[in-house]
Amino acid sequence: MPRRKKDSDAVSTKQTVQQLNDEQQQALFFDHKKAYEKALAVKKEADAKLKNACKLAKSELGDQAVAMIKATIEFETDEGEAAVRAKLEATLRAARWMGAAIGSQFEMFEGPDRTPAADRAFEEGKRAGMKGEPARPPYAPELEQYRRWMEGHGVGNEALARKGFKATAAAGDEHIERVSKEMSGSDAVDSLVTH
Repeated sequence: MPRRKKDSDAVSTKQTVQQLNDEQQQALFFDHKKAYEKALAVKKEADAKLKNACKLAKSELGDQAVAMIKATIEFETDEGEAAVRAKLEATLRAARWMGAAIGSQFEMFEGPDRTPAADRAFEEGKRAGMKGEPARPPYAPELEQYRRWMEGHGVGNEALARKGFKATAAAGDEHIERVSKEMSGSDAVDSLVTH
């Protein structure tokens, strides 16, 4: 049976810039310019939204809010958690070397997590409830962790309801837009955002 030609073996029908005349190159240039300007406008709008979200988080949660948010995003993967752990270990090691009291707590990161599984499940459920996620425990119904996850989810939902939070991304966008408009014109807040 004959070998089928690979795409790389086939002659390319795509034109190169050398094959285009000046007029064609100019027309293509303006197409790319238009696409670039459109993408740049989208980027600027997204940058402004990110900046406003950071301002709002810092104004409502304090100066460390953005750092905490970035850390929680890192914690969502095993690799990210390992990176955060490495940063913390390095910071605590440096503190120990400098004789700072916090440096003596270095060993808290060594070894496995000793939190009981049922307690971890409760905290997982509580976070899910506070995020407005559905009650779908990742545990089999016959396990204690299932029951504790559901309890935690209920506690998280109660906390969400007490604060009157809407558990949707759209509600977050509305809140950011409203507060951003209130905060606009405040030069002092511009210095709060760090990326």
